[in-house]
Amino acid sequence: MLFDVAGLKGVDCLDPSYAISIEDLQGCLERIGTELQAGDVALIRTGRMAFWPDGSKVLGNPLGWGWQRPGG
Repeated sequence: MLFDVAGLKGVDCLDPSYAISIEDLQGCLERIGTELQAGDVALIRTGRMAFWPDGSKVLGNPLGWGWQRPGG
C-alpha cells in the first residue's frame, strides 16, 4: 500500500520536518478509494528520495510521524 503524502499535498517533496498525520494517511486512502487491511505493507512517499544520493537533502532534518501511540 503506497501512501503518497507528497502527492496528496500537491508537492514534489514534503517540507523538512513535516509531521505526517493520521489525517494525511486517511486522505491517501480516500484518494485511491481503498482501506488498509491486516497484512498490508505500508510505504509512505515523501518525495525526499528524488534528491538521492545528495545526503545533505535526504538525511538532514528528517520527516516523521505527527502523533503518538495511545499510552505512548
